[in-house]
Amino acid sequence: MDLAADLADLLTRAGVPGAVVGSVESDGSTDIVVAGERGGGRGRVDEETVFEAASLTKPVFACAVMALVHAGVLDLERPLADYGVAHDVLDDDRADAITARMVLSHTTGFPNWREDEPLRVRWAPGSRWGYAGEGFAYLHRVVEHITGASLEGLLRETVFGPLRMHRSTAVWREALDTRIAVGHDHRGNSCRANRGRAWKAAAGGLYTTGPDYLRFLAHALRHHSSMFEPQVQIDDELAWGLGWGIEDGDGGRCVWQWGNNPGYKNIVIGRPSDGRGVVVFTNGDRGTRVYGDIVHRILPGQHPSLETRRRPRWRLAVAPRPVVLGGGRGTSASHELGLVVQRSWELPDVAPGTPIARIALEPNGNAASFTITALTVLPEWRGQGFGSTLLFGACELLGARAAEAEVEGDVVEFFRASGFTAEPIGGRRFRCRLELDSP
Repeated sequence: MDLAADLADLLTRAGVPGAVVGSVESDGSTDIVVAGERGGGRGRVDEETVFEAASLTKPVFACAVMALVHAGVLDLERPLADYGVAHDVLDDDRADAITARMVLSHTTGFPNWREDEPLRVRWAPGSRWGYAGEGFAYLHRVVEHITGASLEGLLRETVFGPLRMHRSTAVWREALDTRIAVGHDHRGNSCRANRGRAWKAAAGGLYTTGPDYLRFLAHALRHHSSMFEPQVQIDDELAWGLGWGIEDGDGGRCVWQWGNNPGYKNIVIGRPSDGRGVVVFTNGDRGTRVYGDIVHRILPGQHPSLETRRRPRWRLAVAPRPVVLGGGRGTSASHELGLVVQRSWELPDVAPGTPIARIALEPNGNAASFTITALTVLPEWRGQGFGSTLLFGACELLGARAAEAEVEGDVVEFFRASGFTAEPIGGRRFRCRLELDSP
């Protein structure tokens, strides 16, 4: 395999401007491969090119948190409310029980982000998994309160300094502007820059380079084994540790995290048993097509972490609540819900609030089972997972434990990919059904 020769071709075929790939071998040797353009007239990608790490920030922040735990400054089991920093949830005492362990293992019960609605607890903290950047934002405030240091200062003392990550920062600096890879949407247009989101910094605010993050990965795989113990099981192949996702595939156990900001698609994945791993940063919304290929080249075998769209429990836990477009909430009424463009999806020519997908469901005689009578996504938004996001978001909002649909032709493949069983009922028609038992 000659990744240096193939990376440019991978980018061209995927429609992604640029990428940097860092890999570490079992003997500790490392390699960096770069290709493509930064965009915005900033020249070619090189080893000093800065990328938005997005959620690849979370393992770095978790490492800093564990340094505080080892120093006796923070207790993983103590409710964060006991440290004198209030959460943002109103009229729900369940949030008082949230601990640092719950935050790092995504079991707070929070949604990923509240968007424009009040923060709420979706289920009892500690009872089940649900990816939640809001938890990291809460823990961010707590650690700044108890240490008296800024997030940037804490990361510099515990991670950036010791690991010589001298080109990494959690604070946007104007000096980065000439070195940053500009994000691009799925149509190849430059995305609006993500700057000044300080309250989200611990969850996704890291700016870094390929070589810097590779040093972090190599160190973590060899020295952070306590963070790789499963804290909560998602399904038979996926779990979550302390700040890291955990997968059990045919190539052995790996730890991982993907990063998804508008215009950036990144992944880090490694195998603690032998210290091998890879980190990929891309500056395009089609970057998953690039990093999936690279992960399989460097770490051959099955990777459940690359197949999360096919996992019902995963989709149910991470799907946002859609907007109610029409219909009632009674047992005899149909429900019409949709996804609309929000800040996190904003494109220059699409106004926030623009509907992009719609689903209609009817109760099947009880409040826990529904028939899907319509599911559509606008053509320009297809192929990005919005259909399954809406489907599972609607099920979560309505409290559905089962969903079914009668479909015809190739549409059945969408439902199969979303975890539905498909029974032929004549001609090219199928009855699709999905059970959504609680994890």
